[in-house]
Amino acid sequence: QEYLPHDPEQGIVRLEFLGGELLYAMRVKTHGRFNLCPSPVCNPDDGDGVCDVQAPEAIAAPPVEFYPYRDVPREAVEMAAAIVRAARLDVGGIEYLETPDGRRVFYDINANSNLRPSVAQAFGFDPFERVVDFLARELQTPSWMRALSS
Repeated sequence: QEYLPHDPEQGIVRLEFLGGELLYAMRVKTHGRFNLCPSPVCNPDDGDGVCDVQAPEAIAAPPVEFYPYRDVPREAVEMAAAIVRAARLDVGGIEYLETPDGRRVFYDINANSNLRPSVAQAFGFDPFERVVDFLARELQTPSWMRALSS
């Protein structure tokens, strides 16, 4: 893999998608840590996580920080949405970073989502309710069937 320099104060960006649409975006300040899972089980808002994934070495650094990101560039959302469509993901998370020379590099595509309730609440909703609503619609008429009828 290529090392990609980026501003650690800006961190990385994670976009959560549901049904091909952006659910929400967050900035993630890593502080050099390895486990960037947004699940509160792995990286709780307060206290220590209980994730099974541990870094090979303990890093003396602050915990990973997750912030709502309202001003994600439209072009980034469009590119991530195109990746989601190409991968045929109904639910997923995509991470990218921006390099000092202006490149936006998408480097982690997750075929699942580890929702972060505190970030979604900043956008005014419960992410789990949105997932349940999506799944209920899919059980009634799967998206592939809706696509055939249009």
